[in-house]
Parts: sequence; structure tokens; C-alpha cells
Amino acid sequence: MGMRFSFFWIKIVGVIIVLLMLSAFIKPKEKEVGQAKLDSIGMGSSIHLLVGTDGLPGAYQQLEDMNVHWVREEIPWREVEQTPGQFQWYYTNGSTYRDFHFMLEEAEKHDLEVVAVLSTGPSYLPHVYPDQTVDVDLLVENWKNYVQAVVDRFGDQIDYWEISPQANNSDTWGKVMFPTNLDATSNPNPFLFARMLTTAEKVIKKHNSRDTVILGGLYSSPGNVCDTTPVMFLNEIENAGAWKHFDVIAINPYWENN
Repeated sequence: MGMRFSFFWIKIVGVIIVLLMLSAFIKPKEKEVGQAKLDSIGMGSSIHLLVGTDGLPGAYQQLEDMNVHWVREEIPWREVEQTPGQFQWYYTNGSTYRDFHFMLEEAEKHDLEVVAVLSTGPSYLPHVYPDQTVDVDLLVENWKNYVQAVVDRFGDQIDYWEISPQANNSDTWGKVMFPTNLDATSNPNPFLFARMLTTAEKVIKKHNSRDTVILGGLYSSPGNVCDTTPVMFLNEIENAGAWKHFDVIAINPYWENN
């Protein structure tokens, strides 16, 4: 009995050795490496604002060469409406010339889907940093006009709208509440943001119900305090009744010095 048991295991070991020897000689057929279009990959923020119209064709060509098909571009409120009701869609800012019509035409040439980022605040409303912010009720009232103007002008070319970059970041809120001070900071205000989000969503969906509204990229980093963590900020958005007024949540997960 003992010898038969041993012989059984000898046969098993022998079969395993044969299989291992065969596997050493049998190599899987190598697959040819090819290219594939990655529609879900995007890159960059406000390339148009950074390089202007002169540098935009080259920058967009680089994205196309890398198979990138999405790009985020800001349409800053404080720049396009410096006087109430008067909108400029092409203008010079410092050393760059900006033209949003040109930007969208170039994006289409390079097969780029533009995510329009609605950002900053109304430079014409009274404010003094750091003591007096813009009036929040007037802010929301004029915000609706700004969103409406952008949608009326570019709504047939843009299907994706991000409402504010890093909506839980004090730097972002500095640009909203003190729009003429480039270095201003202000405490994030989820309830005011909920009003702005709801207002923008209604304007955008009225133009095209199939457009996508993105809750502005939430800032996630070890530097967040409790009130500005994405989870807590989203909780306040829900408490404010704005949970049904967006389609997508964007997250900016910064690794920093970790």
C-alpha cells in the first residue's frame, strides 16, 4: 500500500516536470503594439489663457499628437465682462491676445472636446480687499447674466461645462469675492456656490438638456482643513438643495509632498 502510494506521487511529480519543460519551450505569440484612440484622456487647464492665439495651434497640435482629446479652457468672468452687460470675446491681456471663437475653431481642427470652465467674479461690483466682498445677491444676479451670455454665444459648440475650478479652495473664492485682486483669498462658501451652481445648471440645460454640468474640480490635498475636504463640501452642497443640479463631480487629487 505504501509503495503504491509513493508511486502515485512519483507519477504526479513526473507529469508536473514534463509540463514545466514544455512551457519553457512554448512562448506565447507576441502581440503587435498599436495605437488606440483614448477618448477619455484630457490634459491641461486654460491653455488658451496661457499662450494666447499665437501659441494655441502648436499647443493643441501637441495634444493631438499625444492622442489627447479633451481640454479644459476657462472663460473668466472678470475678463469677458468688465462693464455690466458688455461682453468681449476677444481681447489683449498683458502679452497675450485671446479669442474664444478662435480657441473653439482650433479645438475642432485638432479633435479636442472643450470643457468650458466658468470662473472668477464680477470685477465691476464694489469690493475692497480684505474687508468688503462683492454683494452676494448682486453676484448671483449678475452671474446668471454672465452664464447666459456665454451659453448664448458658444452653447452650440460646447457640450461640457465646469462650474468653477476648485470650488472648495480659498484661492478660487478670492477670485470670486475680490475679483480685481489677483492674490486675494476668501473662505469657501458652499451655500453661495450651491446658488451659483443651480443658476448655471438651469441656464445650460434650458439651452440643451443633453449638455453635461460638472461640479467644479474639488481640491483634495493634505492641506485641506476639515471644512474644505471634498466630502464635507459636497455634504454642504446637498444641505443647500443643489444635489440634483449637476451631472458630474470633478476631483483634483493633489499628492503634494506625500
